Amino acid sequence: MSTLASPSALLARPPLVLLQTPTAKPTSGPPAEANGAFIGAGPLTPVFLASLLLFLLFFWQIVRAELRYNKPRRKKYRAASAVVATPQPAAVGSSLPVVEPLGSSEVKVTTLNADMPSSEEHEVPEGSPVVKGHAIYPHAQLSGVSLGGANLDGMNLLRANLSLAYLSEASLVRSNLSGADLSNTYLGQADLSHANLGGSNLSGANLSDANLYGADLSRASLRKANLSRAKLVESFLSGAYLQEADLSGADLTGTNLIRADLSSANLSGANLSGANLNGADLTGANLQGADLSKANLSGARLQNANLNLANLLKAYLSEANLSEANLNNADLGLANCTHADLRFASLIEANLSLANFNNTDLQKADLRGANLERVNLEGATVRDASFAQCQGLSDQDTQSLTERGALFSG
Repeated sequence: MSTLASPSALLARPPLVLLQTPTAKPTSGPPAEANGAFIGAGPLTPVFLASLLLFLLFFWQIVRAELRYNKPRRKKYRAASAVVATPQPAAVGSSLPVVEPLGSSEVKVTTLNADMPSSEEHEVPEGSPVVKGHAIYPHAQLSGVSLGGANLDGMNLLRANLSLAYLSEASLVRSNLSGADLSNTYLGQADLSHANLGGSNLSGANLSDANLYGADLSRASLRKANLSRAKLVESFLSGAYLQEADLSGADLTGTNLIRADLSSANLSGANLSGANLNGADLTGANLQGADLSKANLSGARLQNANLNLANLLKAYLSEANLSEANLNNADLGLANCTHADLRFASLIEANLSLANFNNTDLQKADLRGANLERVNLEGATVRDASFAQCQGLSDQDTQSLTERGALFSG
């Protein structure tokens, strides 16, 4: 009885070539194979077919074993980059899962109390750092989380949602928060020095006593934000929106505020010495007692602004609009106010010594009791302006001003 050939024996056979034997007349010798026979392999017998079937079954078993062996590894890889659904609205104190990547292919799921809901789905990138149980990565959904005192130095939170979050005394030195939502976030005493906050939303945020030294806040929205006593030295706030913001007592020395909107903002007692406010909007702003010495306010809008007791020594106010502004007791010594608009402004007892008011519009301005020693009023419009009891004017200056419509009585 013949035995079945093993798979190895089948593989050892020479290759089978299917040839069509040419039609020829019978010759002497062994009879030729029929047309379509396998030369060198013999006819297709049942034994050969059975052996071939066994070989195919054996090969299929090997493939199945390999697939089973690799299946757990694929599952583990998927888990490392799984899409985690952001918690849906839940009751206060409820537990929600948070993913903590531990290595290149593993994640740890813990439960944290989450009171703030969020509606987006987001992907947690593999290897994201975890701080206080929260994964930190671009576009992260961290609304309402508590990260007070956390170290987030150099973290990438590009366009992350941190609205209503608690970040008191957190360290975010050189972190990337550009385009992030930080509305109504508490950042009191936080360190954001050299952080990138360009285009971010900080409206209603509390940044009192925060350190923003050298931070980039260009085009950021800080409407009604609390920046009282904040340190903004040499920071970038060009094009920023600071309407009704509280900057009282803030340090803005050398800060770039070009074309920033500070209308109705509170800057009382703020230090703006050397700041660049070219083209800034300070309409109705409170700058009482503020230090604006050597500040660049060219082309700035300061209508109805309160600059009582402000220090504008050597300030550059060329072409600025100060109509109806309150400059009582302000110090404008050596200031450049050429081509400025000071109509209806109040400069009672202000110091204007050595200031340049060349071609300035002072119509109906009130300069009673002001110090005008060696002031330049050449080409200035002084019609109906009050110069009563002014100091430092020579008889020649008084006569010239009178001829131009200035008032010296009352």
